[in-house]
Formats: sequence, structure tokens, C-alpha cells
Amino acid sequence: MARPQKDGLDYFPLNVVMDDEIKLIDAKFGVAGFGTLVKVWQIIYDHGYYALWTERELLLYKSRINADINFINEVINECLQWGIFSKEMYDKYSVLTSRGIQKRFFEATCRRQIVAITSEVLLMPIPDNYKPQLIDLPIVNVNRNIKNADINPKNADSGTQSKVKESKVKKSINISVPDGTVNHQFLFDYYLSLELVKHKELTPEMKNAIDTARRRGKYRQEDMERLLRRHSLLVKLTADNGEYAIKKRTITEFFGQRVHGGTALVCSEYADDGAKWLFYKQQLEKTVKDIPGEEIDE
Repeated sequence: MARPQKDGLDYFPLNVVMDDEIKLIDAKFGVAGFGTLVKVWQIIYDHGYYALWTERELLLYKSRINADINFINEVINECLQWGIFSKEMYDKYSVLTSRGIQKRFFEATCRRQIVAITSEVLLMPIPDNYKPQLIDLPIVNVNRNIKNADINPKNADSGTQSKVKESKVKKSINISVPDGTVNHQFLFDYYLSLELVKHKELTPEMKNAIDTARRRGKYRQEDMERLLRRHSLLVKLTADNGEYAIKKRTITEFFGQRVHGGTALVCSEYADDGAKWLFYKQQLEKTVKDIPGEEIDE
């Protein structure tokens, strides 16, 4: 039986002997700097082979990295300077990635049935012997008009403000997402960027649905984004699958509506053990043989 589809990796290799660029980070920042870099790698591999990195992500992941925002900024800037992360991709798309990260990702996912990629941020060609079916998704950035966040430490104000470049105009934004809460507007913008059902504005009904899902599922902001991303992926993947086609859900339906004949919320179907997620994978086994070179993990 095929295993449930994952977005990222459960683990990644860490070399015993580090490259000189990594040694420079260790030499400048000590064990705290190296630890910060490893945790950023964890965040990247958890999502796939790249991670958005704007002020929003910095605030969301601050507690996970367990370091001061200014210190995290300094480490990331140094990594960009020494090529540990691609400065080209960061300047263009506000993402952290590298050729090495992508190479390890493709090596680790070569036996999966389906893999979601974002071709815009690829730094290497996909290997010729790579077998999974590929789904090309756009970069999901809730700050769609923001090309690049300035993460220079001098722009941080007590960890809650930084200057962001929007085209040629600079403006200051203030984002606060305390642990256990969800920023409704950011989740709304994230939903719109996935090109699901068009909504004109964020309504009280949507906020109530989001809060209901957060309380019942004990979801974090990033968990709820992951559920939406999976929904979008399966909608696109099953568009031509007849009876197995998955319909686009509105925000209120996705987070606030119960599944037909049950008590679980629709969004919970896209969790790692969710019914929709697992059911779809079971149906995929019946069609995967039509994908050239595909294999099923037993």
C-alpha cells in the first residue's frame, strides 16, 4: 500500500565534515549560529526544497528556532553572503534554498508517487531518472506584491517590525502571531494565492470558521496553511478524475463545515491521518500504473 503523501522530508543528511562556508558560520557565531542554520534547514526540508523567508516567516518560526530575531537575521544574511543559500532566489522570490538542498530533496523523494515542485525556484535540472509524477505549483507568498524583505538587523524593532520593499516604495508593516493564535488576514491572503474559490473580503463567518478549526484541531498557523496547500494540490491533481475529482471549498466550508454524515471538519481530512488524504492515496494506487516508470512502495 502506498504511504500517505508528504510535502517535505522526515529527515535529511548532515555531513560529518562540513564545507568551508558552514565552518565560517560556526567560526563567526559559534554553536548557536550553527544550530540556527540546522533549524532553518529543518524548516526548509519540512516544506520541500525551499521556504519563503519574509518578516512573516521570521516571526512565525522565531520560537521554533529559539533565538533572537536579530541573531537569526545575522546568520541568514551571512549564509546568503557565503552562498549557503542562493542570494539570487532570495532577492527575486524571498525564498531560502540552494542547489545542495534541492539535490538532496530529489534524492530523498525519488520513490514517491507524486511530488509537488515549484519550477521557478529550481537551481538544477530534474534528474533524468526521477520517477515521480510532478505537479508544478506557483510560489505561494501571501505578500504577493512584496518582492523581497529586508532582513537586515538594523531594521528590526523589538522583533515586531521591519522595513519591507514593495516595488520601489518602502513601507513598514507590523505583524504579530502569538503562539496558539492565527492571523486571519494572512490566512485569507494565503487562501487567495492558491487560486481556489474567489472571495472579495474576509468576513466574520470566515473568521469564526478559522477559529473553530484552530480550537478543535489545535492547529498552528503553519498547520492550517499546510491543510490549504494540500487541498489545492488535490483539487488540481484530480480535476480530470471524474468521480474522484475534489471540489474547491470556500474558506467557511473548509474550516467550519463538517464532512457529510460525520462530526469531523472538512479541513481535518487533509491532515496526515485525514480521511480524504488517505482515501485519495488508495485511489491513486489504481491509476498509478498508468504513470510511466512509477512504483508503489509496499
